[in-house]
Amino acid sequence: MTVQIKHIAMFVKDVDATADFYGRVFGLKRVVEVEPPAEFKMRAVNVTDDAGHAITMIQPDDVDRYREWRYETWGVNHIGFAVDDLEVTLAQLREEGVEGIEVVEVEGQPVAKFRDLNGTEIDVADARYLVWNMDHHLS
Repeated sequence: MTVQIKHIAMFVKDVDATADFYGRVFGLKRVVEVEPPAEFKMRAVNVTDDAGHAITMIQPDDVDRYREWRYETWGVNHIGFAVDDLEVTLAQLREEGVEGIEVVEVEGQPVAKFRDLNGTEIDVADARYLVWNMDHHLS
């Protein structure tokens, strides 16, 4: 059986601002504005990377209706991005005005952590961090 992760969904405060931010910093492209059924009062946009992995950004119109997703969820803890050059990405994040960027060592390699416009924790690393390397896998 072949399995691929196709998308991660996350609630956002402003779908356009968030999609634009991910486009500027990580080069993600807006591929579709999802048209949910009428009973779901929300906007949803998919952005994707060059490999076809997507993030679905959901902006609910009626936050109270989505409380079970908004509070006390066992959901996405953070999203990790592999980039070509961590230092270049850090410079881009600082240009965007992102505060609270922390660079930590994981398995002896630098990984940057910050929160996006909605408070979602983001990890960023480059090829030095082998856990994300496609050649480094369990057999």
